[in-house]
Amino acid sequence: MLTHICSRRSVAALIVGVVLSFAWIGAHAPRAHATLRCSSYGYACGWVNTYWGSSRGNWAGNNAHLSDFTESNCSKYGNWNDCISSLWNNGTSCNITWFWDASYGTPGLLNHIDNGDPDLTDNSPNWNDQISSDEWCLA
Repeated sequence: MLTHICSRRSVAALIVGVVLSFAWIGAHAPRAHATLRCSSYGYACGWVNTYWGSSRGNWAGNNAHLSDFTESNCSKYGNWNDCISSLWNNGTSCNITWFWDASYGTPGLLNHIDNGDPDLTDNSPNWNDQISSDEWCLA
């Protein structure tokens, strides 16, 4: 009888472990996906498509004109101006603020360190393909 009880407990513990593992993976998968695809620490990254798809741009430091960075998959202008659909802040110490207009024009979208947004169409207002500049450490 004791052997039977122990095996039930073992099976129950195994099931709980598996469920908790899948829960952890589900909660951390988007972050891990973007972090693995973003460049080394200290950079902010943007992607042409939602959910970190297609080409990726990497930026360190303040950038008044994302149009200075060419990207052939950005069909509108051939550069990163108004081309970002998902983003990630892989910085080491600061939040980054993304701006609608070049030269840090308003409005600003705050992106906390070690965080991102897989789909900029979900924001209000819609930030998809609207970002033109970025600045670190404002907030």
